[in-house]
Amino acid sequence: MVGLHLLDLYPNNFPAVLLLHGLGANGSSWSLQFDSLKNAGFRPIAPDMPGFGDSKYDGHGWDFRRLANNLADIVNELRCGSVNVVGLSMGGVIAQQFVLDHPDLVQKLVLVSTFSELRPASFSQANYFFQRILAVHVIGLKAQSKIVSRRIFPLDGQEELRALAEKQITSADTRAYRAAMRNLAVFSSRKRLMEIKTRLLR
Repeated sequence: MVGLHLLDLYPNNFPAVLLLHGLGANGSSWSLQFDSLKNAGFRPIAPDMPGFGDSKYDGHGWDFRRLANNLADIVNELRCGSVNVVGLSMGGVIAQQFVLDHPDLVQKLVLVSTFSELRPASFSQANYFFQRILAVHVIGLKAQSKIVSRRIFPLDGQEELRALAEKQITSADTRAYRAAMRNLAVFSSRKRLMEIKTRLLR
């Protein structure tokens, strides 16, 4: 098996849904969706990206094309056929690379809160990105976890979700987190989006 840890709790279900997590999270962040997907007959498969969750980071670079190839190897080894791919934030970027490089393995593509190019749409968003870059390179992942968890779970009653996000972020490999951020900053699929022929759900 390719060196990515993954959650594959219902291997007898079909078709498969490949769930790709966001920056700082890991495959277990999809756990609230597992039972619903299982009950609908799907086979949810949630890998941890290198340096996140239980997947180790080898320190030799963090590259979306290499990740897409790793995921293709996993899909082929598990004999899933073509899969439905759901990508959240960073996972959406990985999903785009995956469908562009391995279109025959993708049945449907779902992109959630992601981008083809990372360009701040407002001063507030630009300031948020700057805070994250500063935090992860100067202060550390604990500060990063506070910034991110408060941004994505800002409401009263979301304390448990904030705590879970903080725990996942602080457990990540700092080198992988920084490398992933750098790759997200320069990623662009904008000129290739017309190549995506699979059914796209947004």
